Amino acid sequence: MGAFASQRESADLKPMQMTFAKRWQAPQPAFMLCKRIVLVWLGCTLSLGLPMRVVGSEDAASVPPAPAPPADPRGVTVERARTSIYIGIVTLTLPPLIRDGLSFRGAYTTKVFPYFFYNEHGDLSIDFSEDAFARLAAGETVPFTGSAKNTKGEPRRIEGRAVPSNAQQGKIKVRVFVTPKIELIFNTTYHFQ
Repeated sequence: MGAFASQRESADLKPMQMTFAKRWQAPQPAFMLCKRIVLVWLGCTLSLGLPMRVVGSEDAASVPPAPAPPADPRGVTVERARTSIYIGIVTLTLPPLIRDGLSFRGAYTTKVFPYFFYNEHGDLSIDFSEDAFARLAAGETVPFTGSAKNTKGEPRRIEGRAVPSNAQQGKIKVRVFVTPKIELIFNTTYHFQ
């Protein structure tokens, strides 16, 4: 009976024992197949001594430095911005603003959905000193002010702040005071030209 039991145990083990080649050819879930491929590649790499890329100081040296700030930026591009109002949306669109002395000047257009009769366009000016450029290049948040006037001659006060991500670009928050009590807040990005 002991010999019969050992034959039975070996018979039970034979169906479970598969060669590596048969296991590799058996249908498997995609994750298991990917896992096996990675393990085989890693084993070959380690056993053959192939060089593996290590992220570190070599990669840091190959990354190009951030572009230097323009010595005298000619203009700034501000991306289109949107803000919500009571049951509506206001979209502010600015073409590239051109530098004129210590300010950036250009046109603006606002579209109010669904209140299209509040749409307006006009001219604006943002004050920005040489000191502000140096502070932006140093990575500091810089506040600014400005003014706008629509085609009907109605004034708009502007306040905001620029938060640089590098010397050329960053985020900008603009507050437009439509009246002394009503303000619209736009969050967008800028890029010097």
